[in-house]
Amino acid sequence: VVDAGYIFAGDHPGVSTVLTGTSSVSHLEDNARALNLLALPESDTLKLRSLFSEIAVYI
Repeated sequence: VVDAGYIFAGDHPGVSTVLTGTSSVSHLEDNARALNLLALPESDTLKLRSLFSEIAVYI
């Protein structure tokens, strides 16, 4: 779920940086790996856009 959030945030055209939290080197490596994954399936992206559409005006 966290990986999907990072991918979704990083895929937005207005986002150049995604900040992540980490408590260990392995956690940081996991976060970096997630940000290098391919985009989410279109159905997942559409679902997330729908869920967060009310706050989209603030992004």
